[in-house]
Amino acid sequence: MLKTSRNAQGMQADVFAQKALKAIQQRQKNVYIGGAKEQLAMLLKRLTPAFLTASSKIRK
Repeated sequence: MLKTSRNAQGMQADVFAQKALKAIQQRQKNVYIGGAKEQLAMLLKRLTPAFLTASSKIRK
């Protein structure tokens, strides 16, 4: 993997696979696999989709 990649600090593939398999075994319908920031973003998007869309446009 390239060190300049946006995924350089991302989750390792084996860690993701373990979390995904656990969710499949538990028959979970909706699963958000990620760190605290990613899960918080998903929660905010679900609660206030317009806010998250507006804040992402401001960042660009």
